[in-house]
Amino acid sequence: MDWKNRRANTGRGMGSLVPSLRSLVLVAEKTRLAGVVLRRGLSGYSVEDVIRSAPGIDLNESLRALRKKCEEKGLGELWTGNLKICLPADEALFQDFRLPPSSLSKARKTIPILLDGELPLGEVPFVQRTTFAKRKTGICAVTTIAPREIFDKWREASRDFAAASAEIVFFPWPIIAGLPRLKNDAALICLAESGGAACALDKSDAPLRVCPLGRDDAAENVARRARMLLTDLDFHPAETLLFGRMPGLKQALEEEFAAPCRILGVDLPIGGRYARLGEDDPARLIAVGTATKKIPPPFEKPVFRLKFDRETKKNRALLAPVAISLVLLAGFETFFLVRSLDNAKKAANLRTAMIADLKKVLPDAPKNASLGRLTAILDSRLREMGTNATNSGDGAAVALLENLHRACPPELNIDIYRMTWEGKRVRLNGRAGAYEDVDALKRIAEKLPGTASARIVNASIAQGERNRQIIEFEADITRDSP
Repeated sequence: MDWKNRRANTGRGMGSLVPSLRSLVLVAEKTRLAGVVLRRGLSGYSVEDVIRSAPGIDLNESLRALRKKCEEKGLGELWTGNLKICLPADEALFQDFRLPPSSLSKARKTIPILLDGELPLGEVPFVQRTTFAKRKTGICAVTTIAPREIFDKWREASRDFAAASAEIVFFPWPIIAGLPRLKNDAALICLAESGGAACALDKSDAPLRVCPLGRDDAAENVARRARMLLTDLDFHPAETLLFGRMPGLKQALEEEFAAPCRILGVDLPIGGRYARLGEDDPARLIAVGTATKKIPPPFEKPVFRLKFDRETKKNRALLAPVAISLVLLAGFETFFLVRSLDNAKKAANLRTAMIADLKKVLPDAPKNASLGRLTAILDSRLREMGTNATNSGDGAAVALLENLHRACPPELNIDIYRMTWEGKRVRLNGRAGAYEDVDALKRIAEKLPGTASARIVNASIAQGERNRQIIEFEADITRDSP
């Protein structure tokens, strides 16, 4: 055995007996993919290289281009292990719940029942992961929900590679996972090329709420929207944390939250790493956070594991032990199923209530239709509405909201979070910073083309962050024609 050559190739006397310390993280940006090569050391991960695909090409072409560039640099073996992938926040849905004080095991059993009332996850193609934070007032849970088609798309695009599996996380979870231990509650604002997110963090770094922010050119608008998204929580941040760069945003956050702001990568590390002097590439620290695992973990990072269909002799040799394990597991689950009949009854009652609600919305549906059938009928009709939206009243209502958004000046402190419509009437629910902003919205709506009248149905004071005044309002806009 030629130990000299092995030492020359690896830089270590033990050659291939030492596991590879390099790994590859794929970061999905707005129009392209970034492949970040990491090396693991005693103090954490360091970035060796960042390789990007050309902008504006589809996922398959981007992956092939990155693979080719890696092979040209002698990094082709990084594609044969476990890939780590970070996707934008706007490709997932984040739902938070407040539960009374109890054990985490009870909370884990309760979340699927609550989700069944929000989304029929058993009938539609979604998958979810939940993380928990224990507080004195109870348990906070944040569920990340992602369409199954996202994973199918990546599985299909990765078919030509030798990777055995992949771990997918959604922004801003890599930033949350890479934070050092905090001493107080904090508001986290994350910006990236693909979009942003606002997070409320417990002092144990566990999130109480995660909300996509989108992109905006004005720092004041970003800060105001972030505060309003977090305003109804029992949450008083002692500081704000900012990841990403935007001129004037640090000062705007300090004024909006009335708390000091620290820059991640400059004032605080991510995954034990600071940004290098003059570095403004967020993909580097996102990749470090994607690869980081907290020890000890204060919460469960929502990782979606994707396995590729590749049979090997080793897989076939493991079939028998796996089959035996599944039989034992089935017996174990049957034992505990008897103990969870109470939860099963609650889930059945929720399902019955959902069926009753859907039948009210779909009076012409078959009398004995199941929840899955009713959901399929509803989805089909929603798709038809979307297809014909440009020639229907629904399209006119959406166009009205777009015109209202364009007509509102940037300094107007308004956040509309719900819109419903029936015939000529459009109902808007939102929050405002003051009554003057609500009156200004009414005057703007009255001047929009196609609007017959506008009126404020209700406006009341709600308690905001740090005792700030927030106005909850409902407004009706009547259109000229349905």
